[in-house]
Amino acid sequence: MLEVTRDGKTVFSRSPGQRIYSATKLRNGHIVYVHSNNAVVELDEAGKEVRSVPCPNTSIWAGVEPLPNGHLLVGLYGSNKVVELDATGKQQWEATAMTATYPVRLRNGHTLVPSPNANRVIELDRTGKEVWSAKSEGAARPFRVRRY
Repeated sequence: MLEVTRDGKTVFSRSPGQRIYSATKLRNGHIVYVHSNNAVVELDEAGKEVRSVPCPNTSIWAGVEPLPNGHLLVGLYGSNKVVELDATGKQQWEATAMTATYPVRLRNGHTLVPSPNANRVIELDRTGKEVWSAKSEGAARPFRVRRY
């Protein structure tokens, strides 16, 4: 895992000893990442582990979004699922979504999920029901999305 400035200077470097599937730097300076040993890890600005949350089946890919309530929204690509985990790793919510990568929780409580292999983005309501979708054009494979 590596963070660099625009001019190429290394700001942060870490090699945790397992495959890292995704990492996100938060506004508070912390870094949250998912690794192949089935965990989501949060590091503080100094690189010290703040928490490690068990995560089911991260054997192929997983993208994570920390939620305001301290939970984690995780796209499990290989399991075709999106799950919400509490601070202990207990599953609070689950929905099916083909090759989910980086899910995003919207203000209305719905979840926006990019699906690169299905070439589309879907919106799921709180029950996991699809309420909206958009197909990508040509060879575009949505991997990460945001709605503002």
